[in-house]
Amino acid sequence: MTIIVSGSLAYDRIMDFRGYFSDHILPDKIHALNVCFQVNGIKEKFGGTAGNISYALTLMGQSPSSPPQSAMIIKGTSDG
Repeated sequence: MTIIVSGSLAYDRIMDFRGYFSDHILPDKIHALNVCFQVNGIKEKFGGTAGNISYALTLMGQSPSSPPQSAMIIKGTSDG
């Protein structure tokens, strides 16, 4: 059986934050949330929906493939 996985590929940036977000977010001000956190470190790993699904399928013994290059949709960024 052929499994074709289509989705995003991305870098996940995983940050090490020592503490609880709830200590810095005021419940009565949640509608105007503006926070900044200092992190102890950051790791970059491959991610995105297509990458995560393909990885999970591989762990289950499957051999997923990506669609041909001509069938891939490249999503751009918007200012809106």
